[in-house]
Amino acid sequence: MKKITLVATLLFCILIGYAQDDINISFEADEGFQLGELNGQNDWSVPLLEISQFVTVNDDKSTDGDRSLKLSGNPNGPLPDNGLGLVISPILATANKNEFLVDIFLEAENDLNSSEVNVIIESSSQQLLTARVAFFEGEIFIVDTNPENPQTLTFVQAGTYSENLWLELKIILQSTANQIEYFIDDNLIYTGDLFGPEEFDLVLFASSFNQTAAYFDNINISEETMSVEETSFEGFSFYPNPAKDVINLNINNNQVIQQVEILDITGKKVSTFINPSSQLNVGQLKAGNYFLKVQLEDSQQTFKFIKV
Repeated sequence: MKKITLVATLLFCILIGYAQDDINISFEADEGFQLGELNGQNDWSVPLLEISQFVTVNDDKSTDGDRSLKLSGNPNGPLPDNGLGLVISPILATANKNEFLVDIFLEAENDLNSSEVNVIIESSSQQLLTARVAFFEGEIFIVDTNPENPQTLTFVQAGTYSENLWLELKIILQSTANQIEYFIDDNLIYTGDLFGPEEFDLVLFASSFNQTAAYFDNINISEETMSVEETSFEGFSFYPNPAKDVINLNINNNQVIQQVEILDITGKKVSTFINPSSQLNVGQLKAGNYFLKVQLEDSQQTFKFIKV
């Protein structure tokens, strides 16, 4: 399996803004896009000109309207040194926006090789990565903090996908809980740390431009109400809520609680419990609203609770 390359900082910026309303991009004619090479259209760019011919607005397939963005396979093979070619949006005005959606169609690998395809959102003002999702040979990899070294980032295998079918990728920034949630077709596949900026204004698509094509359509950027499960998820629950002195933890399905963090309403960590037993002592907390961040062996979730 080809090594997936981790790039934590991208420096390409194109200074143009969109309106503050929800952003919808489907590469349609009424949005000012024309069939053919994307580079330069509506200030989208393809910095590596040798792949510009393989990045097009096409009408082969779509989910919204008649057109989509296509990253074609390069008949000359992958980029040198396992490199990735970038497709970069203009700067999008995303004040108070926390949700990103895009429809993706990934062709099945052929007799040669399949492409690595990445979806990246980042902050141009801070020149830092906000989220990155890589698709490769049926598996989904997500960039998150490295548990062995929290100051570094690593790819985590988070799920699988079906080739030759449209799927919807959704990313929600939970800044209050200091988390990012990732969904495929509205199914939560991973909850990770908010390791970078609490904002994004650039969208980037990256590919090795190997022998298979990828399509992107119906990009949507909006503000959504952040939702946090109240008291339970599969294999775990807690009570009471509100709590005065202790929180009781229930665990089943042979799961193990690796860590529980308590965050205040601003997302600041106030307590950490490593491998806790069946109770958490919260008597020392001031009365107010808090978040309970629970890490099991193979899943993570954040809950609201009230200290009285």
